[in-house]
Amino acid sequence: MHPVKVLLPGYICIMVEVFKTNVREPIFAYKLVDQIHQRYADYKANFDLEDCDRILRVKCTTGPVHASGLIALLNEWGFKAEVLPDEIIQTGGFARDWSSQPRWTGCLRQRMLSQ
Repeated sequence: MHPVKVLLPGYICIMVEVFKTNVREPIFAYKLVDQIHQRYADYKANFDLEDCDRILRVKCTTGPVHASGLIALLNEWGFKAEVLPDEIIQTGGFARDWSSQPRWTGCLRQRMLSQ
């Protein structure tokens, strides 16, 4: 899926793409974030290695996040990455699009929905 861009008067549009990776070590996460920031000056990237999907989040305020370039960069370093699709969760008879909220991981979401 492609990120959705919505422009409202007076608001800055922020594009966010979330990737599932196989990066396990913090040292590689730091190096990869540094490489992303060097290659894509408008991107802000961070890893969540405690998440079961070892999430890489990339934000851009000037345009779309180019997923294929980021996946290729991780591949150059010997890692895999894939875009996580947006999810719509049914809650109480209405659908809520969580893409505008902080990303809930699959593990956390499953635990919370099972409670």
